[in-house]
Amino acid sequence: MTTLAIHYEQLVRDKVAQDNAFKNQLRVWFVQQVWSFTSQDEDYEKVARQAAYLLVNKLLFYAALEQRLHLDPLSIPEDLTDGGILKGVLQAYFQKVLVDIDYETIFSTDFIDALAFPQHIDAVNTVKGLVRDINRYRLAELGYDVIGRIFERLIPESERHKLGQYFTNTDVVDIILRFCLGDNVKAKVLDPACGTGTFLVRAYQHKKLIDPRLKHNDILPTLWGFD
Repeated sequence: MTTLAIHYEQLVRDKVAQDNAFKNQLRVWFVQQVWSFTSQDEDYEKVARQAAYLLVNKLLFYAALEQRLHLDPLSIPEDLTDGGILKGVLQAYFQKVLVDIDYETIFSTDFIDALAFPQHIDAVNTVKGLVRDINRYRLAELGYDVIGRIFERLIPESERHKLGQYFTNTDVVDIILRFCLGDNVKAKVLDPACGTGTFLVRAYQHKKLIDPRLKHNDILPTLWGFD
């Protein structure tokens, strides 16, 4: 992700220098994130990391859905070297999920991930290599805790602390849920900062353990989370 962020940073710098409308949009986006845009190096780094994170997040999530819902596997032609074409290829996969299934929260395009893909061969090769690596594993069969750790490590620890993002160990989560839920399978669980969803997933499993007869559609209405 670091390689992608480097090239996204240069892309954002160039667009700010050449396009006043984009610069104004960027200022608005910063305000929405409760940040201030001062055209400092740190500002460009923030945007670049966010753009890279969103793209990697979509690739990982698509791969997990692909194996579970039998979607077309992610595939990028080996001879592809153009960043614009690469973005179009990937967006076609994401758009099909949006139209045919949903997952708007993940695959919808906002101001940042609508950025053009960097026109640099290193950035293109980085994504191609990532897709090859992703296709080697069956993400849908990995434990949620493994997936959660993957997403966690996409954001540097220093950045997570700046954003107030902390990840609770599953053993601690289980203890908290046991105290809060007891044997009440009808109890509602709200996680107002659900992140990778550890509390919600463990709460689901906790209820199933208490009453194996519970159906999926009976448990879902009792679990609420946003981030």
